[in-house]
This record gives sequence, structure tokens and C-alpha cells, in this order.
Amino acid sequence: MLFTRPNPDHHLPFFFGAACGILTLSAAQTILKQNENIYLQMFLNLLFKPRYIPLPSILLNCSPSQTPRWINLGCWHPSSNASYADACTSMVNLVKAQLSKINHDYVIDVGCGNGDSLRCWDKPSVGVNITPREVELAKINGDCILGDAEDKDCFRGIIEARGRDNRAAVAAVDCAYHFSSRSNFFKNCKDFGFDVVVTDVVLKDGHGWLRRKLIEMACKIAGIPRRNVLTKREYREVLENMGYRVDIQSVPGVFSGFSNFAKRQADICEANGLRFEGLGAQIDDLKSKGIFLAGCEGAFEYLVITAKI
Repeated sequence: MLFTRPNPDHHLPFFFGAACGILTLSAAQTILKQNENIYLQMFLNLLFKPRYIPLPSILLNCSPSQTPRWINLGCWHPSSNASYADACTSMVNLVKAQLSKINHDYVIDVGCGNGDSLRCWDKPSVGVNITPREVELAKINGDCILGDAEDKDCFRGIIEARGRDNRAAVAAVDCAYHFSSRSNFFKNCKDFGFDVVVTDVVLKDGHGWLRRKLIEMACKIAGIPRRNVLTKREYREVLENMGYRVDIQSVPGVFSGFSNFAKRQADICEANGLRFEGLGAQIDDLKSKGIFLAGCEGAFEYLVITAKI
């Protein structure tokens, strides 16, 4: 994603505007201390907390009848009252439906989180995750290794363990946009002869300079490197230039669905006393993410992408 630089001939107005902005933000922080306003909290989070901090899975799955540890945005159907676990399973099923059209003997589930998806695949699977704690939890659900999907040694080790005669397909459910370089990930898969199915986020066309700057801020808090934010056309071109045959399908309602869930879930967490378990700040962050994601529908589009060799 490209962003236009300010005109160097306009330094004085630029720095004047920056000074006014600093004063405004100082006043905003003072107001925040006096009045907990979730919209203001969301705005300040974007400006002062650029590092992505994942929400604890206990907040997303807190329910008297639920024990999974899902971590994805979920596939939400407007007419249903699906639970978070149901929505996350539906997201995996989108990928599984595309994998059913691919010849493979097992699934490499990269970015598998806490491993709930490992129970969903029709074929044997092995999870890959870079977070040691999540790998340990994922092993409860199936085979999982500590590794980086952008590192060829990770795939090489899996192939050696599973046997070179067994064909793998790679699944990446709601995680590829977080990779430090999604292009390197796809290139590695291509080099090993893997077909790939991902659910992913693309930038909608037609954004002006100011809106692109706001999107840049959004990417920071969402943990999305700018190099990964592409339009649908750009995404397709990258994969086709690597030699993939590409199929892209839109998945509506992901952002608004998770937004509505986040607002409801924050209330559930409050009712279950999690604020008093030291998770008050995270509950507020869940609320702000819900509001924030509601605005993503106009900027981003959610897709399921199949890349075949």
C-alpha cells in the first residue's frame, strides 16, 4: 500500500498542524481520565498503542457452555444467533470447502492459534505456530509444531516427517495478513509445491490520501504490515506472477459480525466478573475493537483465496 508524502514546500503549515494536534491529544487524555468514553479510548489506542496486542482467548470464548480457545474474526450470518465458536468454525469450513477441491493427503494449518481448527479438517493435519504457549495448547487438539511459515526449514521438517510421497495442502485461517511478509509465505509454498487456501483481508479501491493515512493507523493496531495491505487486483497479480492459478471469493459481514459480537461479549465478560480478575483493560479494549471493526466494512473486504499450482 502506497502513501503520499507531504509536500516539502509546506513544512510550516505541517508543523503548525502537528503542534495543534499534540495540544488536542493532551486535552483528550485529560478528558479520558475524567470520563470513560469508549470512542475516545479507541482513538487514543490507535495513536498511542501502535503495537498489536492480542486479546486473551478467555475474553472471546467466555461462556458458561464453551471451553474452546478460538482466535479468529469468524464468519457471521446475519439471520443466525451463532456463538463465537460456531462463527469461527464456519470460517474454517470456508477453507475446508476449497480444500475439498484440491488433491492432498494432509493439511498444514499455519497460524493455527490454540489449535481448535486442528479438529475440523477432513484429512490428517499438522499445525504450525510461532507462539510457544499456543503450540502447547494446540497439542491438546492435534499435532502442532513451533515454527514460522515464512521459514523454509519449517516446511522442510514437516515434509521429512510426513514422507515425501504424501502431498500437503496449506491452510491459513485469518492469519496471513499478520505475517511479516505474506509474499514470502506464498513463495515458500510454491517452492515446495503446495496448493494454498487462505482467508484474508484486502483494501477496497478508491481511497484518497487522508483515508489511506487512517488505514495505515488501523493496520498498526491490527498488527498488519503495510506491505500486506493490497487491493484484490494487486493480490491476484502477486500470486499469478508467482505462477499460481487463483480463485477469489468475497466473504460478507465478517467485520460487522465480529463487531456486534465484541460488544455483546464485553458485557458477558463483565457479568462473569472478569474485570475483577485483572482483565478490565482488555475488556475495554474488546469494546473499542468492536467499534473499530464496525468501520472496517467501508475500507476493507474479506476474502477466501485459493492458490493452486
